[in-house]
Amino acid sequence: MEKYSFSAAETFAVWRNNYERCWLCHRPLSLLECTVDHVLPERLIENDEERATVFRLFGLDSTFELNSFVNWLPAHSWCNAKKSDLVLDYSGGVQIVLQKLREHAHRTAAMAANLQSQTTKGRVLGPLGAALSSGSLNEFDLRSFLSRYGY
Repeated sequence: MEKYSFSAAETFAVWRNNYERCWLCHRPLSLLECTVDHVLPERLIENDEERATVFRLFGLDSTFELNSFVNWLPAHSWCNAKKSDLVLDYSGGVQIVLQKLREHAHRTAAMAANLQSQTTKGRVLGPLGAALSSGSLNEFDLRSFLSRYGY
């Protein structure tokens, strides 16, 4: 199975709508550090039996989408790598996390869609130029961001 490739808009929306913090260590997270983690691992897509068991355990129905905003949270790359593709033990805490994601997934999805459809060159280059001029963004940051998305 090929892993899901997050767009810049999806990553930004997940990061922004989840308080700009890593959901695993709860420390602040910059957008440049942000990876998107699947609360329930993406690998469950390939294993019907395990997916059904995990969904039952967490009280999810078969329409729950693993590759969607109801299952994505921001994480540091090292926190995400440490968790890897583990299914976290069932707990009230994880259940609450999944419930909160379901409650505001539409807002996060709308933000990502808006970013992709409403972004014009002028709206991007103006703030980008200001950030570079003020020093709040540097060439290394810009190159790192662009390389992350294959540019």
